[in-house]
This record gives sequence, structure tokens and C-alpha cells, in this order.
Amino acid sequence: MALLAGYMLWKQEGQSLEDYLDTKVFANAQSSTLMASESDIAGFNTFLAQYKKSLPVEQAAIQTM
Repeated sequence: MALLAGYMLWKQEGQSLEDYLDTKVFANAQSSTLMASESDIAGFNTFLAQYKKSLPVEQAAIQTM
């Protein structure tokens, strides 16, 4: 919300939110990319498989209510 408030207060006439963010908020930002480790990927895949198996239980609970 603070970013949107700042945009509304300090944007140039006709300036888009995208342009405001690029030139004011993130003008000097540096980025980097990190890759998950093999064990992190395997752990997430295990979690996701278990989550997908639980979806029918969730659906049954919704239908029961």
C-alpha cells in the first residue's frame, strides 16, 4: 500500500506505475538468481505429491458442509 500511495503522490504527469517503479523504486536494484538444491527440489516434490493426494479429502469436507 505504501508503494501505491507513494506512486499516487510523487508520480510524474501520465507516468505509469511500471515506469514509476522502474525509475524511482527499483532504479538501483541489483538482482541475482538462486537455484534450489537437489534435496530442496526433492522435498518440494514430495510435499506437492502429498498435497495433491489430500485434495479429494478437502473436496469431500466442502461437500459435507
